[in-house]
Amino acid sequence: MAPTRYLPILLVVAVACAAGGAVVAPSSPSPAVDRAEQLAAVTDAVADVAAAQAAADPLLATALTGVREVDRLVARLRDPATVDTAKDDWPRVASAVAAVDLTPLRPAIREIAFAVDRARAALATAERDAPTAWEARYLAAEDETLLAVRTYAAEADALAQVLERHWPTYAAVAALTGPFVERRWVYRSSEEAAAAYEVELARHLADLAGAQATIEEFRERRDEAARAVNEAVAETRQVFRDRPTAEPTGTP
Repeated sequence: MAPTRYLPILLVVAVACAAGGAVVAPSSPSPAVDRAEQLAAVTDAVADVAAAQAAADPLLATALTGVREVDRLVARLRDPATVDTAKDDWPRVASAVAAVDLTPLRPAIREIAFAVDRARAALATAERDAPTAWEARYLAAEDETLLAVRTYAAEADALAQVLERHWPTYAAVAALTGPFVERRWVYRSSEEAAAAYEVELARHLADLAGAQATIEEFRERRDEAARAVNEAVAETRQVFRDRPTAEPTGTP
């Protein structure tokens, strides 16, 4: 359940200062300083989006790691062929479970959405005064990327809610797994050990299966939203690469 990473959101690339003086001088009656301030406001707002995402994603990744580690260990402990080697994984799994803190997760994800809304407001102001068709296209592409990030935040929040709902099951499974690993030596064979673990786990199996299926569904939705962000960022970068270039002013 490793998270799908999407590209850093570095959208506003100083469109008024494109290489080679590429951008035509503004025809808007607004003073140049106002235009610079508009673009600076967009740049700052987009940086806030990137910062919010950078704060939220590790929290979500840590929760998903805890879930993944428990799932893997449970599967191995239930199998006589792997129960004896699986017990050695318990310290790593216990550490992953202990690292999960869902309390700040949803507030951090919501901050991505709030930051996107602020960035889109700043961008809308800049779009109204776009001096060229290319700059208008570029800013529109940025807005599409921000919309994709907004969708990503919504899907990440939905996944976070699912994790909150099912984490008690994972915590309970982890709580019984630790003591089982410590007394593995009591069982005479790997078959007996796996069977004993199955008995201890029985009351949680239905909840665990439901949790696994639901988390996987919402993780896939989050990953699809992340891929859409990647595509939108790639499109924005392509628009920037297609910017008009300045004509040579003289011969060498």
